[in-house]
Amino acid sequence: ARVFEHLREDAWVLVRGSAQVDRYSQELTLTAQDINAGMAPERKDLAEEKRVELHLHTKMSSMDGLVNVKDLMKQLAKWGHSAVAITDHGVVQAFPEAHEVALRYNIKVIFGVEGYLTDELKPKAGKNKNRSRSYHIIIMAKNQTGLQNLYQLVSLSHLENFYRHPRLAREKIQQFREGLILGTACEAGELIQAYLRGESQAILEEIASFYDFIEIQPTGNNEFLVRNGQVPNLDGLKEINRVLLALGEKLG
Repeated sequence: ARVFEHLREDAWVLVRGSAQVDRYSQELTLTAQDINAGMAPERKDLAEEKRVELHLHTKMSSMDGLVNVKDLMKQLAKWGHSAVAITDHGVVQAFPEAHEVALRYNIKVIFGVEGYLTDELKPKAGKNKNRSRSYHIIIMAKNQTGLQNLYQLVSLSHLENFYRHPRLAREKIQQFREGLILGTACEAGELIQAYLRGESQAILEEIASFYDFIEIQPTGNNEFLVRNGQVPNLDGLKEINRVLLALGEKLG
């Protein structure tokens, strides 16, 4: 009974015991022998100049985010961040709560989405529309016109071009580009994918010129490229970032 007094929500505990597959549930189960109160690890931002996160997923981002908006804004305020971009995958359901909660914490919200970019192909006679490969793309609204265009694009992606994901045709992005800022996104974006395919410098520059900014992620985000053999080692990941930086500097 004394143990359960301490097992409240958000409590941290240290547990020692044996882990084995339960014969009834057929799941790995920990049989606790000792339970003690623990201290929650606290992550701090000690940077003098705070960054602004431009690629962030909330729990509205399917299979790619867990944080709820209120906890997010509370943490950003604690770290001293002044703004954040919300870029859930293909959807904008987090926007209303983000707008409301951010005002309480004096955080500026940049409304965005991580979309699925495609180059639309014409359908063959008598067949459904061909499904070209999709790439991740960051799209953020910089003003009210951009926000309206972002909503337009999200609607079109669900109503007219949905195939496994709500996809965005490049021509539609061009059509509704006013007020929007486009970023190359993560390794699933077309720029890094082109680099991994070994495309030429000229092709990389052509791809990058479509965007307003090039995203460079910490090497830890892309370590799986080493594990699956696409990149030989950590230096290979750093070389990707050096190439991206050089592209950005050359293209302005």
